[in-house]
Amino acid sequence: RTLPLSRLIAAPTEGQKECRLFSEGDGSVGLLLLVGVAISHDEGVKAMRRPFIAIAGLVLLTGGLVAALGVWRSRTLRDAVPVLCYHDIAPDPTNEMTTDPETFAAHLRWLSQNGFQTLTLDELRRFLKGEWRPDRPAIVLTFDDGYDGVYRYAYPLLKRYGFHGVIFQVVGKVGAPNHLTWAQLKEMVDSGVMEVGVHAYELHCSLPTMLAKSPNPVITLQRIADDWTKAKWLLRQNLGVPIRALAYPQGDYDEVLTALAKSLGFDLLFTTDFGVNWFGEGTDRIKRISTSSVRVTVARLRLKLWRAHFFAQKWQQGARSEWRIAEANGSLP
Repeated sequence: RTLPLSRLIAAPTEGQKECRLFSEGDGSVGLLLLVGVAISHDEGVKAMRRPFIAIAGLVLLTGGLVAALGVWRSRTLRDAVPVLCYHDIAPDPTNEMTTDPETFAAHLRWLSQNGFQTLTLDELRRFLKGEWRPDRPAIVLTFDDGYDGVYRYAYPLLKRYGFHGVIFQVVGKVGAPNHLTWAQLKEMVDSGVMEVGVHAYELHCSLPTMLAKSPNPVITLQRIADDWTKAKWLLRQNLGVPIRALAYPQGDYDEVLTALAKSLGFDLLFTTDFGVNWFGEGTDRIKRISTSSVRVTVARLRLKLWRAHFFAQKWQQGARSEWRIAEANGSLP
């Protein structure tokens, strides 16, 4: 309800008790609206009337902008899903893309406090195909390469917060020093906390560059197909689950590799292109946000998410137009 400004001036204690700052459930910023200025016969109050009207107008204008931002943020968080990309989680860095457990725990705590849910691969697939929307802000957590720190540190933290993750495994590294074992992968997959996709068997390099430098691209492309097929088969045999997701090594891809991956039965293709993924965008070029560094504090994570959501707005208009055209033509995926 509104409170006359004169009551705030005359009885600040009462005014403080009656004014409340509200916050929406999805985290949108609330706003306090001061409406009306009391008309007093006191000459001193009359003299103060114009400055207070100006201040109230400024507050209303600012409040309107904040409200618009809140609506934008709420809508975007429901309609665009970010995918975070981690590598190793360990207290002692194994490489420059290591995140320490304390930082990772802080990320999960912030996500939990702000109402985020983590999606499974099937939920992400349905979202990207335009078949389903989450009822609150959603995110996907991915871990590339398959370091054993994911089992020792990330896995317990995910269980603590009730979150879900996806490992993109370099299958030829299973059982190698600092990497996951088949037993660890099996335990995590059977628990339902983790899913697994292909990163590579041994060709963990920029594949477009490899093709461009090859004297015989046809033979090289067959080698890539064999590498992905072997990785997929081994994961299926050892874990007993279907494997349909692929994260391009080093995030590099082109139309040839996309067509090859789809021909091999992969229908969720992850890149390292920066951004969020919009409802109905499709599953061929899933964007991710790199969080693989001790330097990515919670503050930086929030900034990365804001940047990704902000730039998603520019993409939104074109994507929705394309979606409507595809729907009218009956050519939706």
